[in-house]
Amino acid sequence: RVVRGGAAERSGLLSEGDEILEINGIPVRGKHINDVHDLIQQMHGTLTFLLIPSPQSKPPPQRHTV
Repeated sequence: RVVRGGAAERSGLLSEGDEILEINGIPVRGKHINDVHDLIQQMHGTLTFLLIPSPQSKPPPQRHTV
C-alpha cells in the first residue's frame, strides 16, 4: 500500500491507501515493503503501476506511467 508522506504519495499520482499490484508487469502484491523498495531501486526509466485505488479515491483502476 501507498504510505502517507512517502515518495509515491508526494508524486501526486498515487494516494495513501492505494494498493499496488504490479510495477512494470512484475507482481508485487503481498511482497514485503523492503522487497518492493529494492525492486524499484533497480528499475530505470519509466515505471508503470497497476493498482487498486483506495476507497477514498473515486477513479476506476487504471495504469499510470511515472
